[in-house]
Amino acid sequence: MIGTAHGRTATFTLTDSQMGNILTLFSPLIDSFIERVAQRVKQLTDEAKPRYYSRKEAADLLRVSMPTLHAMINAGALTPKRVGRHVLFDAQTIDEGIRNGSLTKFKWSKKGGFDHG
Repeated sequence: MIGTAHGRTATFTLTDSQMGNILTLFSPLIDSFIERVAQRVKQLTDEAKPRYYSRKEAADLLRVSMPTLHAMINAGALTPKRVGRHVLFDAQTIDEGIRNGSLTKFKWSKKGGFDHG
């Protein structure tokens, strides 16, 4: 039933063939919508899970040596998390630092210090 401007209703009856044609017409749109919603839900779920990088992974991502990574920890640029014997770094912190450049500006000085700049 569909309402009209004067408060009256109209009734439409669709045959099975017409209903099938309508479903065929809208099916790709519905499938696309469902796929996009599923991708967004997966993205939000993945973002909610904590992820960590090992020392080697963090150093490789930041393109620094292990001594420079250690100096970054000592300088307070990175905060490791210890799990047993493993040293891990929060992936979100590393990824964000790479994106905004805050972790890529650190360089080991030949003077034996750690420079930011």
